[in-house]
Amino acid sequence: MALWQKPKNGFDELFLAEKNCTTVCHEILHEMLRQKKHKRYIEDVHDLQVQHLFNDLPFIQYDENFEITEDKPKFLSMDISKIKY
Repeated sequence: MALWQKPKNGFDELFLAEKNCTTVCHEILHEMLRQKKHKRYIEDVHDLQVQHLFNDLPFIQYDENFEITEDKPKFLSMDISKIKY
């Protein structure tokens, strides 16, 4: 379902957060909306991803304690508050 990417130069937490956390979040969001019988579960997730990648909508950043942070994140997540369900 998701392509896990490895950093080319050792252990790069920011790379893992940007590439892998966001991909896993994308897939989980599809499944959660599908289970809730959300009619646009594919389109809305893809529209949100476009907003994140190309329209300056920031990903939500979490630290090692899974608290929202503005500092260096360990995990990134899509901003699901933008989806109306």
